[in-house]
Amino acid sequence: MAKRDPHLVAFGVRLAALRKARKLTQESLAARAKISAQYVSDIETGTVNPSLLVLRAVARALDLSLARMLAESAETDIELAALLNGRTKAERSRALAFVRLLFAPMNDA
Repeated sequence: MAKRDPHLVAFGVRLAALRKARKLTQESLAARAKISAQYVSDIETGTVNPSLLVLRAVARALDLSLARMLAESAETDIELAALLNGRTKAERSRALAFVRLLFAPMNDA
């Protein structure tokens, strides 16, 4: 797997979270933004570098300003994306399982 730019990966993770928070599918977001569902997928996986015009269309489709959509890609997201970038699917799955365990509610015994 080729290394992807951590900023693009972090933005993609953020975009997917914004989309899911609004209960939108990639297809419905794509229709609202007038881009293809494949392009939404490519943005969310950090494999493309979308133009400013595409980002503006996506922000509008999410009912956000472009500035807000971009500003919310925090440095922590970028650092996490950089750590996961280039890892195998199995390694990413183990990391996700660990993070889920870390944030699982504590059971009082």
